[in-house]
Amino acid sequence: PNAQVYYTLDGTDPRVEGGAVAVGSIPFEGGPIDEVLISSETSCKYYVPTDNSLGLTWTKESFDDGEWAVGANGMGYESAGGPLEPFAVTNLYELMRSPGRSSSVYVRYEFDFENLENINTLTLRAMVDDGFAAFLNGQKVVSFQAPDELSFDSRATKSRLDSLVIRESSLPSFDLIEFKELLRKGKNVLTVQAMNTSAGGSDFLFRAYLDVNHTVTSTPLILKESAVVTARAFDGNLWSAPSQETYVIGDAAVNDNNLVVSEFMYRPPQETDEEDLLGFTKRDDFEFIELLNIGNSPVSLLGSAFTDGIDFDFNNASKSMVGSGERVLLVKDAAAFAHRYGAVAAAKVIGEFEGSTGLSNDGETMTISGADGKPIRTFTYNDKEPWPEGADGNGFSLELISPDSNPDHNDATSWKLSLVVGGSPGEDGAATEKDTDEDGWFDATEIFFGSSPTEPGSAPRFQLKSDILDDGQVQFMFPAELGSQYVIQTSDDLRTWITLEKLILGNGNIVTERFSVSNKRHFYRIKKQ
Repeated sequence: PNAQVYYTLDGTDPRVEGGAVAVGSIPFEGGPIDEVLISSETSCKYYVPTDNSLGLTWTKESFDDGEWAVGANGMGYESAGGPLEPFAVTNLYELMRSPGRSSSVYVRYEFDFENLENINTLTLRAMVDDGFAAFLNGQKVVSFQAPDELSFDSRATKSRLDSLVIRESSLPSFDLIEFKELLRKGKNVLTVQAMNTSAGGSDFLFRAYLDVNHTVTSTPLILKESAVVTARAFDGNLWSAPSQETYVIGDAAVNDNNLVVSEFMYRPPQETDEEDLLGFTKRDDFEFIELLNIGNSPVSLLGSAFTDGIDFDFNNASKSMVGSGERVLLVKDAAAFAHRYGAVAAAKVIGEFEGSTGLSNDGETMTISGADGKPIRTFTYNDKEPWPEGADGNGFSLELISPDSNPDHNDATSWKLSLVVGGSPGEDGAATEKDTDEDGWFDATEIFFGSSPTEPGSAPRFQLKSDILDDGQVQFMFPAELGSQYVIQTSDDLRTWITLEKLILGNGNIVTERFSVSNKRHFYRIKKQ
């Protein structure tokens, strides 16, 4: 019950190897805690009675003590230099020693308490010379060296040694847990009739202490953003087992409507000599998967995981929030990836494949599962037709066509080869302009016209053919890359272009399209989306 709970918000363990508390762990103030209700600093009201006119009405919470004097907690008197003098901070010498006064003083302590349902212990201690009777909200709860029948001038039945009175370890202590039902939510009052053994005694002292141990539940940990909370209890010697929960706060949880696999590289370009010398000796080191948030608001990856294809728990990611339109990357080897693709792309990497897993060159199923273990996104790719075969050994990645439309990932026609060798991790592939073999032709142009973007001697050949047919139609023939989309446009002035046919889907062969024409002069062009 006295163990301290430590927690983290990033999924790490609050306990480090060896048993110490991890740096950055946060102590939770909840659970069983000790609270002081009445201390040496608590003020009180007091009155030295001269008759029995008040009876026991003064012990009630509702009693009007507005005319009583206010004092500090420590009622009494002592001769100069005596052992009780430092504690008798409210001096009652004149009131209790003057003729006609009594050997008793009435004291009222007010305190507030709210957590009535979760009280574990309630303890009253007293620094007393010589006796007292205590009441909680009007009901007697303690009698210490006091007569059974109380009067305004009751005397303690025994005296106490001054050395015991002020010794902390000798303070009489009283368990009040059986009286906890007397407490009220909010204002409470502890009243005491403190007694000396005689009205003419040489010294006198009373000071009360009231402590409660209760389990805090009214001030829970409040999360303002998504987090993975990992908690353990530590009693100073032993740790409990860890408990971990994932909380998605405010942000949309990831689902199949806001997160797509926008690109993946399952068979990267061969490692270069330089990369080999740096220790990146396998082309698989450069594998990557790109994820894109196609939703209108940030999404949290917390609680989700890759459960097929590769292993990766997003609770271990360096970044769990993905903004609208933002791309993030998982890679096989972060160092290899950073060397090949540079700092800009590397900054979008949120983790490495886990468990020595990687992407299959022959095709396989990839699955992202949610916190409940149910699939969020699952699909199966292949290295054979109808899937784009250029991704298997030629260095191209597979890019999702029109990812914002959330196309079916299982449909091979939803995918196309990247415009450039190596893909475009962290970028919109359609906007990439790169000349891998430095022959003056963009890779995208070479791919479009069937030449190799990695061989300088392989230049694109213009393969667009057109014919005017007998029926007055114009016919176009051109090579269409598998999975890519094209449109044919016409113009009378080379300034304003009108689309004739939308989204012609390439199948890896020569595409033939026919259109009716008028007697006017027309210009035509083919545009890859």
